[in-house]
Amino acid sequence: MKRYIKSSLTQEFIDATNQEPDLVKELYRQGYVNIENEWGLAPRNTIIDDINTAAMDSADPKLLKLIIDKFRAPMTALLIARNLNTPLDILQILANNNQPAVRAAVAKSPNADYSLVEYLSNDKSRLVESSAKARLAEFEN
Repeated sequence: MKRYIKSSLTQEFIDATNQEPDLVKELYRQGYVNIENEWGLAPRNTIIDDINTAAMDSADPKLLKLIIDKFRAPMTALLIARNLNTPLDILQILANNNQPAVRAAVAKSPNADYSLVEYLSNDKSRLVESSAKARLAEFEN
């Protein structure tokens, strides 16, 4: 199902395209962004909604990396970390995120390998450390 932005004429879309053209182009290419809906009407959601939808759904490392690099919202990083499709190389990037909730979500990810979870088990945050240790116990069983 395609997700839509408000309109090519909205200031938000113009600003997003000017500031992050690679990200907007990739979102558009993968069907997360469209200029209008199937009835030719201005869609309701915003570019931020489209980015967050891609963060939750996408399995494409290129798109996820673009979102991490270009759109630095903590909630979006958390959505990527919780995405069941997020590949290991992206999780490794997120393991160094400054938000403990993001690192804890990485530790809980089914795509995190043993060495990444072990690395997170020594985190300074108790939330991350406990999440990683619980996951290590799963590996050992």
